[in-house]
Amino acid sequence: MLIRTQTKRNRSLYLMGVVGTFKSWFYSVEDDSKRVQITNLVKEAISCLRKKLFEDAIDILHTALRIAEEENDDRAINYIYDLLANIYYEMNVSEKALALFHNLMNRLLSQNVAKDDASIIEISLKMADLYAMMGNDEMAESGFEFCLKTQKAVVDDHEKRFNRQWLRTQKVIRSEYLAEGEEYSDPYALYGMVLETYSRYLLSKDRVNESVEYFNCALEFARDIFSPVSAHVVIMLNNYAVLLLNRAHFQLARKYYTSTATMPKHFGIVVSTKKHKK
Repeated sequence: MLIRTQTKRNRSLYLMGVVGTFKSWFYSVEDDSKRVQITNLVKEAISCLRKKLFEDAIDILHTALRIAEEENDDRAINYIYDLLANIYYEMNVSEKALALFHNLMNRLLSQNVAKDDASIIEISLKMADLYAMMGNDEMAESGFEFCLKTQKAVVDDHEKRFNRQWLRTQKVIRSEYLAEGEEYSDPYALYGMVLETYSRYLLSKDRVNESVEYFNCALEFARDIFSPVSAHVVIMLNNYAVLLLNRAHFQLARKYYTSTATMPKHFGIVVSTKKHKK
C-alpha cells in the first residue's frame, strides 16, 4: 500500500486559515501613500508565494518591512514578520524561522497581547515544532506543554459560554454567517492544530500509543468543525497514515487509510493503492 501525502512535510492542516490572526493587525483605516505602498508590496509577495517563488517573496517583504519600520507601523511590521517567519518555516530554514517567530512573539507581548491569545499560541506551537526538527527535545516538549495547557484552558472557558453540540449539528458555520462561525469554532480549530502537531512529534519519538491518542482527539475536533466526510478530514487521515507507514506501523496505517477509502473520489484526493514493499 502506497499512500501519497498531500501536504508538504505533513504540516498540520489546521495551518490552512485556522486563525487569520494577523489580518486584524494589518488592517487599518489609514489610507496614506506609505500604507498603500506597503499593502501593494505585501500583495505582490503573496502572489509570489502562490507561485512558489519563495526567494522573490522574501525580497519583496524585506522592502515592505523597511518602509514599515521607517513609518513605525507596528501592525504592518507584525504582519510582515509573521509572513517571513512562515515562509522560512515552510522552507525548513529552521534557524531563521525560529529567530523571526521569537522576535515577533516578543513584539506582541510588549504590545500587551495576552499569553493565551491565539497569535501567541500559534507562534509557540510553530516554535516547538522547529525545536523538535532541530533536535532540541527539551525546548520542544516545553513549548508543546505550554500550548496544550493554555489552549485547553481557552477551550474550557469557551465551552462555558457556548454549546459545542451546536457546532456538531451546524456544519455551515464556515460558509454562512462566517464571522460568527469562525469566532465560535476557531478556539477548537487551534486546539486541534496543537493536538495534531504534538501527535506527529510523539510519533517521531516512537511514542505511538500517545500519538494515536492525541491524533484521535484532533480528528474529533476536525470532524466537528468541518464535518466527518469533509476533504479536510480525508487529507488529515491520509497524512497520518503516511507517517505511520513511514515508521513501519503498517496495521495502524491501514486502519486510518481504510477509513478514507470511499471518500477520495468525492474530493479529488490523490491516493495510490499500490502494494507497499516492506
